[in-house]
Order: sequence, then C-alpha cells, then structure tokens
Amino acid sequence: MKFLSAHIENFLTVAAGTVKLADRGLNLIQGVNADDDSASSNGAGKSSIVDAICWCLYGVTARGVKGDSVVNLKAKKNTAVIVMLENGATTYKVERYRKHATGKNSLRLYAITDPTAPGVDMTRGTDAETQKEVEKILGCSLEVFIAAVYSGQEAMPDLPKMGDRDLKRLIEEGAGMQRIERAYALSRTRLTSAKYVLDGYVARLETAKTGLLRTESALEIRREKAKQWNDGRAGVIAGLEARVNAAKADATTKALHAQSLKPKADAATTRLAEIGVSLAAHATAQRAAADAQKALSRAELAVEKHQLQQATEAVVQAQADVDNAEQDLSKPCRSCGQPGSLHKLDDYRDHKRALLVAAKGTLEDLKVRVRSQVLAVQAAKTTHEEALAAVPDVTALNAERAGLEADKTALQNAIRVAQTAKQTYDQEKLSLDNAKAAVNPEQSVVEELEERLTYDNTQISGWTAEIAKATAEVAVAEGVVKVFGPAGVRAQILDTVTPFLNARTADYLSVLSDGAMQAIWTTLTKSATGDLKEKFSIEVTHSKGADSFAGLSGGEKRKVRLATALALQDLVASRATQPIDIWFGDEVDDALDPSGLERLMTILERKARERGTVIVISHNSLGDWIDNVTTVTKADGVSTVEGALCD
Repeated sequence: MKFLSAHIENFLTVAAGTVKLADRGLNLIQGVNADDDSASSNGAGKSSIVDAICWCLYGVTARGVKGDSVVNLKAKKNTAVIVMLENGATTYKVERYRKHATGKNSLRLYAITDPTAPGVDMTRGTDAETQKEVEKILGCSLEVFIAAVYSGQEAMPDLPKMGDRDLKRLIEEGAGMQRIERAYALSRTRLTSAKYVLDGYVARLETAKTGLLRTESALEIRREKAKQWNDGRAGVIAGLEARVNAAKADATTKALHAQSLKPKADAATTRLAEIGVSLAAHATAQRAAADAQKALSRAELAVEKHQLQQATEAVVQAQADVDNAEQDLSKPCRSCGQPGSLHKLDDYRDHKRALLVAAKGTLEDLKVRVRSQVLAVQAAKTTHEEALAAVPDVTALNAERAGLEADKTALQNAIRVAQTAKQTYDQEKLSLDNAKAAVNPEQSVVEELEERLTYDNTQISGWTAEIAKATAEVAVAEGVVKVFGPAGVRAQILDTVTPFLNARTADYLSVLSDGAMQAIWTTLTKSATGDLKEKFSIEVTHSKGADSFAGLSGGEKRKVRLATALALQDLVASRATQPIDIWFGDEVDDALDPSGLERLMTILERKARERGTVIVISHNSLGDWIDNVTTVTKADGVSTVEGALCD
C-alpha cells in the first residue's frame, strides 16, 4: 500500500498545501513560527500535515482532535483533505470534508483503475459505512495505524506499559489476526448453517420415516380390507341372486293376478257405458224438472199481489173522502193542494166522486190481470209436477255402477302392484349386475399406497444420502472452526509473532543502546502458584541499570518505546498482503542524547530504504542527518508548506 500524496486545505494551521509521499526516502519536516517570537518552531504546524492524513483516513488525529476543532481558525470553514493511495493496479482517493461549501461534513471514497476514466464511487450511505471501506482498504484500524505507522506527538504508544488486553489487541491486529477473527466468525456461521442444513435433512428423514410407517400401516389395513371384500363378494352375489329370484317370482305372481282381473274389469266397462246412457236420460229429466221449477218461480213472482192490495186501499180511501167531503173541505185537497170552501161543497164532492170512480177502475183492471197471472202460476205448477213425475229412479243403477267401478279399481290397483313388483325386480337385477361388475374399492387405494410406499423409500434414500453429505460438510466446517479458533492457526501465528517481535525489537535496541537494553515480548506468565497462563506483556531490562521499564530514564524509555513501535510496524508489514510503505515519526528524537540521535538516524535510514518513505517531524535541527527537508512556516495565523515533499 503506497501513500501517493495528500492535499490539505484549511486544516488546523495549514491554509493550503500538497505533499508527495511515495518513495521519498528519509524526510524531515521542520517548522518556523513567524507569529510567536517565543517559539522557534513550536506551533508552526509541523504535525498538522501528518495529522491531516490521519484525520482524512480515520476522522480523528493521533492527538484526538476531531469534528469542528480541525477547522482553520482564520478561515472558519472549507476544511478538506484528499489522500491518494495505491494498492496494486488500483488507485484510491479518500476525501474528507468539514464545514465545506460543497463537501459539507462528509467522507468520500473513489477507486480508480483507469487514469483516463472517472473513478468508481465507493462512498456508502453513511460516513460510518464508508469508514469501514477505507479501513478495509488500508488493512488496519486507527489503533494499529497509530502504533505501527504514525508515531504521533504525545501519542506514541507506550507499548511496554500497556496491559494484557490492549497489548494483545494491538499484536493481534498487527499480525492480521482480525482477518482470522473474521474467518473464525465466518467459519462458525458456516458451521451453524451446515448444522442447520444437517438438522433440516435429519428432520426431513424423520418425517419421511414417520410417513413410511403411516403408509405401511395404512397399506396393511387396506390390503386386509381388500381381502375381506374379495372373500365376501361371492356371498354378496348369492344373496343378491336370491333377492332377484324372489323379486322375479313376486312380480310374475302379481302380473298374473292383474291379468286375471282384466275380463271382469272389461265387462264392468261395457256395463258402465250402458248405465251411463240411462243416467244421461235421467239427467235430462232432472234438467227439465229444474227448468219447470224455475218457470213456476218466475210465474209466482209475476203475480201483482202488492199492486192489487194498494189499489183496494186506494178505493177505500176514495170512498171515505166522498163520505167526509164536508169535514175535509176546510183542509187542503190531498190531490191538488188547494184549500176548499163551503160554497163549493158540491164541486168538491163531484171531484172526490171522480177520484173514487178512477180508483175503482184501476182496481178492476188489476183484478183482471191478477186472475190471468194466477192461471199462469197454476199452469206452471202443473208442468213442474209433471216434470218431477217424469224423472226416473236411478238408485239401483247407482248402486250397480259403484260395484262396477270397484271392479275396475281392483284391476288398476293390481296393475300398480304388479308394476311396483316389476320395478323392485329391475332394481334388484341392476344391483346384482353392478355387484358382478364391481371392482374391489380398496384396490385403487392399495395401489396408491404402494406407490406412496415406493416414494417414501426413495425419499428416505435421498435424505440419507443428503445427511451423509451434510455430515461430511459439518465435519469440514468443524475442522475449519478449529483451524481458525483460539487453539488453531491463531495460536500458531502467535507462536511465530512473539519471536519475530523479539528479534526486531532486539535489532532496534541493539542499535539504539549498543545492546545494553533488552525488551522481551511474552505471551505467557507465571501465576502465584507457578502455573503458566496467557498474558501479553513486554519485559524490559538494562544490563547496566534498571531491571524493569519503570526504572529506566526518560531517554531510555524513549528508545524502548521507539524500538517496540518500529518492531510492531515491521510485524504489520510482514503480515499484510499490501504493507503500508510509509512511516511517520513525530518528535521521535525527543529526549535522545546526541549518541542516541545518531543511532536513531541509522535506524530511520534503514527503514526508509525498506519502506520507501520515512517522515520525521522534529523541532530539533536534524539537517545534518536528513537531506530532504520540508519547512512549514506559520505567518499571520496560517501555515504554508514548501520543500522536498512539495517538489
């Protein structure tokens, strides 16, 4: 993994600047603070260049600065850092912005495989997801980056003083153990999946076996029923044949009986026709008598009895009026309504006598008509009596007809009974024919169950084969889990990592201290009872001084920290598929005497040849040892960058 370049805008004190990082050898970044006479280089912004790279990649500097705190105090906005990385044939561009006009507060990632084409946007939905992609490309976390790539000012990891947990985590991450952890987690997931598949096959096999047992049981029952049906079929047919014969005999008997009644019924039909003629004449006479009765009734109704009564009463009243003419003269006339007077008495009597004559005439006319009407009634009555006398007596004929009708009904009933018997015979015959043609109803079920039995056995064979394959896959998955588990390749890697770290640390310390100090990386320690247990630590001794790290001087501690940090970087480089070909050391020369400084330069020159680029940031004058110098100058609140890394 090569760091190609870094472009910085409004980050901390740096206003703008671009540095080239690939294959630059050993470089020195020094500073000039023109704003503060009390400081020659402190506060100039030397560390801001490397802090900008760290912030771009991880969102925080080695000193823990993040968020709006990275924005240049003078510009107050538009902070941007762009780092170009190269991994094989792919170039990656990492962009991080803060309070930026276009970039806002975001992290962006692009992959460039063809310089002539636009890059592929690898930015995810959130900065956190994009950060994971960046760390995946780098192959290390922030902690490993700070420990092995960037020894920041006031942030160099104090590896000898670290506890078991933190040191173990750094070593495991430095050795690429996080990939093994991921492989371990993945292998356990695959083992779980393989077991799930196996359990599924086992469950299916058990289901198939249960189904087989059910099928076998059902088949046995159905076969027995089929046998029982076949065994009972002859008896059923014999019974039906007996019923058919009985029904046939019954139908024949009833048909003969109906046939025997037919002559008598035919004779009855003939005689009924004759009686019908006689009864028709009787009906005619009855109708004539009825008509005479109606005529008599009409004649009786035609007699004007009421009118005769009224006319008689009118004559009596008229006679009374004549007799009482003098008394009635003073009263209004009942006929004309005119009041009378005594001097007109004769006229009044004449008038009443005329009315009497008229009433008598009307009465005589009515009497003549009534006498004629009475004669008509007498004639109608005579006609009615004669008609009644002409109606013959048919009582005997009706009695005879009832007997004849009974004979016909007996034949009809016998015919219906014979037809019912014939239908019963036909039904019994059909049942017999169906019974003879019937197929064993259990046979199709037996055949279906036999097919199901074959299917169940096939399923069992198939699931058994799948279980064998799945069992083998589970065994392989369990083996993979063991390989990537704590007792597997991880333990083997740790067994090789410890000697490597000890060898590299010894190499660096031999140069820095002329072999006077030793720092031993250990993964095991003795308990109070003398038992060995896993515990990560660095044991430091001085052949001419203290027997522990705590007893060393500040400069000696600095050498041990530097040696262990460089050894850890070598571990990262040796384990990485694409080792990071750069190392940053911020104030790594601090607290070293001239002899120690000279030895440090020897190590850094060698590391620059191995890694390609080593950048040292120092407020000390190291120009006598480092030819490639980049200067950060702070003036008017902002820093500018010029020198070897800018060329």
